[in-house]
This record gives sequence, structure tokens and C-alpha cells, in this order.
Amino acid sequence: LSCNVYPALKPFSLQQSKKVVY
Repeated sequence: LSCNVYPALKPFSLQQSKKVVY
């Protein structure tokens, strides 16, 4: 989700999505 919303912050969005989504 975060990756699609924040494509510019891929490395950060991945970690953020894991903490938020999972």
C-alpha cells in the first residue's frame, strides 16, 4: 500500500508498510 502511495520512498515505504500493514 505505502509503496503505491509513496513510490518515491520505496526503501522507506517498504519498511513502513511492513510495520503498518503487517
